[in-house]
Amino acid sequence: MTASVSYTLARSMVTAKGFTFPSSADRRHVVDATMMLRATPGFRIGAAMTAGTGSPFSRFTLVIPNDSLGRPTTDTLAKRLEMPNALRTGGYAALDLLFDWEGNAGRTRIGAFLQIRNVLNRENAVTYTGSLDPCPSQPSPPTLVGAGPGVCDRFDRGVPLLPLAGVRIAF
Repeated sequence: MTASVSYTLARSMVTAKGFTFPSSADRRHVVDATMMLRATPGFRIGAAMTAGTGSPFSRFTLVIPNDSLGRPTTDTLAKRLEMPNALRTGGYAALDLLFDWEGNAGRTRIGAFLQIRNVLNRENAVTYTGSLDPCPSQPSPPTLVGAGPGVCDRFDRGVPLLPLAGVRIAF
């Protein structure tokens, strides 16, 4: 069995146009852990976990304009831009699993693997896409997160539970 655990405490700042603010890559606390177990000579089981504090973002408020008949359009317009990277997304966490088999068929080496990304199907809010004002009546995380009276922050979700499979052949 092999395993590793790491913890990072970091701060990354940017100074531009007289402002000093957190870099978009700033993650104050990050924990990573991996483990691989050789269950039999040809079969391995592994896991990887990562967790970290949220990433900074600059809130900009969008409004949905009406068309010439007074109906809401599918477009959005920027209404207000707040201080650079003054806010942070929620924390991020993911657990991945790996099952890997390999063996011989004559002089040919064959293998197969199954990886399952984000096993716990965490809905990590990763990419900020703007805020809505007014907020729809039923915000639901992580796509829309209530941010105060009438405002919802919008985020694209991270990778959902995702199985990956593959085969290797070496001759």
